[in-house]
Amino acid sequence: MLKRIFPNQFSNEYRGHWLALVLLWIITGFKTIMAYNTAINTRYGAVNADGIPIDSYSPEAGAMVLNIFAKLGNMHFIIVAISLIALIRYRSMVPLIYLILIYEYLTRRLLGTIWLGTPFLELATSTAGAIVQSLFLAMVIGFVFSLWSRRATPITNERAAN
Repeated sequence: MLKRIFPNQFSNEYRGHWLALVLLWIITGFKTIMAYNTAINTRYGAVNADGIPIDSYSPEAGAMVLNIFAKLGNMHFIIVAISLIALIRYRSMVPLIYLILIYEYLTRRLLGTIWLGTPFLELATSTAGAIVQSLFLAMVIGFVFSLWSRRATPITNERAAN
């Protein structure tokens, strides 16, 4: 399994289930929208998606929050770019990309728990939260499918008799 996650050489040879590729395309699409709303359309993303009351802060504090959001959005664009590279050219990277996406989500939740005291496992209370949690579930499912070998040998009558 580790060779599937960390291959000796990246190539376009993909051994996982095709559903993992479909899910990664969908996740990458959502991540692109999230990156745009965080990096380019920063105020909208912070206020509407995350519910941060920017206008209630001082101008300096509001600008700082938006600056941090824009930097977070830039990080999301980097993850999107690497995901697209894996999907288009180096498909053997797909399990590793899923692992990176899962790691990023879990560490973000952990940091929220440490710094803000939010529960690590919290049910979504907003549409954006539900989308993010659904994407995490899709990441886990996609990771499992990316490790699933599609070249399984079918059991024949001769093998079943032995």
